[in-house]
Parts: sequence; structure tokens; C-alpha cells
Amino acid sequence: QSDYNYSKECKKVYAEFMKNPLAWCVTGKYLKMPPSMAKFLKENNIKWHTKGDDLDFKSNEWRVHVEGLNGMKEQLHAKIKELMIRVEDFMGQYEANLEGSNRSREKGQKALDAALSAGDSQ
Repeated sequence: QSDYNYSKECKKVYAEFMKNPLAWCVTGKYLKMPPSMAKFLKENNIKWHTKGDDLDFKSNEWRVHVEGLNGMKEQLHAKIKELMIRVEDFMGQYEANLEGSNRSREKGQKALDAALSAGDSQ
């Protein structure tokens, strides 16, 4: 079943759900997970409800999927924050090294100018 056909099916299911959402919650109807989502969850080792061989899940089972995705989101946020701190540290080190090299260059330039002007006066 292609994702395109699945998308059409999802639209029908969603339209039915929107007619009476409470009925879905009360009767415990199943909502099918797209195969591409199941593949994503598996490939990224995200916690998800794996009982049974199908991709039909009740609302409480979908909560497990959402919790897994939220966990991944939090991990990504922490990793991005860590990388931003590393970049800031690197930038600080770069600035300090650049300032040091500029001071050394200026001192070298002054020494060279002094040596040249001393040579000119003789």
C-alpha cells in the first residue's frame, strides 16, 4: 500500500473522526499508523507500542508513540543545546587566538619599523 493511497485513506478516517470524535474515544476504534511512520520509529529506536503484527492502534497505544516522539524531541533539543555551547566556546577561543596573533603582529611590525628606522639613521 503506497503512502499516497494511505494518505487518501487517512483523509477518510479523519473525516469520519471529525463527525463524532467522542464516539472514537468511547468505542476504542483503531487508527492505522502509516508504514513510513513505523519505519521511522524503528530506524530511530523510538519507543512505540509494538504488541501485535499490525499497525492498528487504540488511543492509549498512540499515547506511547507520542511519548516516544516527545522523548526524541527532548534528546534532540539537548544535543542542539550542547552543540551550540561548543560552537560558542570555539568562537571564544578563536577570538582570543585572533586577538593574540594581532598583538604579536603589531609588536613585530613595531620592531621591524624600529629596526628599519635605526638602519636609515646610520
